[in-house]
Amino acid sequence: MISVIAQVFAMFGGAYAASNSASGGKATASAKAKKGPRGPKGPTGPAGPVGPAGPTGPAGPQGPKGDSGANGSNGTSATRIV
Repeated sequence: MISVIAQVFAMFGGAYAASNSASGGKATASAKAKKGPRGPKGPTGPAGPVGPAGPTGPAGPQGPKGDSGANGSNGTSATRIV
């Protein structure tokens, strides 16, 4: 807590020293140089990484009924001899 208070006083002291310098100059916004025009736009950068997959979509409608399958082969006799 004491260090925070000390830091605040240090910031105010720095601002006071800058505004009351020995050369008599004042640090104001109007003393700053004006910005020049922006330069031309640079080339487009490379594509970024692929993002994560999205959520699963809703189930689709049921398809049409399929054709009948082929007939099966004949079975063997179920007679049991003991």
